[in-house]
Amino acid sequence: MVTIEDAYLEALLRVSRQPIPECCQRDILGAIRAINPGPLPFLVSAAEDAALPRTEVLRRIMPIFFFSCAGNLADDLSDGDCDYFDGGARLGPSTQMILQNLFFESLMTSGIDATSRSEAVLTLTAAVALQHVEIRTSKWTAALFRQVAEGIAGKQWAAYLEILWSGTPLAEKAQKIGRAAAIVGHITVDIESQDVRVTTLSTPERREILMWAADLTRELREQNLDCLQSLLAWSEPILLQANS
Repeated sequence: MVTIEDAYLEALLRVSRQPIPECCQRDILGAIRAINPGPLPFLVSAAEDAALPRTEVLRRIMPIFFFSCAGNLADDLSDGDCDYFDGGARLGPSTQMILQNLFFESLMTSGIDATSRSEAVLTLTAAVALQHVEIRTSKWTAALFRQVAEGIAGKQWAAYLEILWSGTPLAEKAQKIGRAAAIVGHITVDIESQDVRVTTLSTPERREILMWAADLTRELREQNLDCLQSLLAWSEPILLQANS
């Protein structure tokens, strides 16, 4: 059985093997620590649901984790929250580029077929593109909320599970489950943090988004997968309270 700690240590080991200066390694590790554990708990559990062998689990989780680290760094740079480098945010862009390269290298050696790799990269590209919509949005509507959530959350996690579950009995469900789980999580975080994406919606539009979350939650409950239980245990009370 692979643990969260196993996956995290594997990421650190891969960084230590790179032929790069020590100061660069420290910056990459700073970006990794900023997200840890990030997606690892869900991914480890989802790998168990797919009955992946230990060696396959680590090979498939690595590209997902490195992409998550790069994405978190990009988000922090956009928001002005990148404060975990000795040289400040100026080191962020090159650190992000290296993390992206680690993603591609890990994806190429993940053992999944070329078609699945290509589809995952295209899906991730489409996901990241919605960040440009979000940053330019000053007035939120339910339609815009849906568009951004489908992209930066739904497409991203659809691609993650495409990578993790490729060639397994769960492969056909990867996009559907990844999309639904990510959007439910996205809505729950926004409600919990009182993000402007939801606080500035009109009452009918906010209700529309909450109903969307409720529908997706029911879909996830029907899957009966262990990897979804923690997500649902956290999100459902928050969504229910918001609906009351």
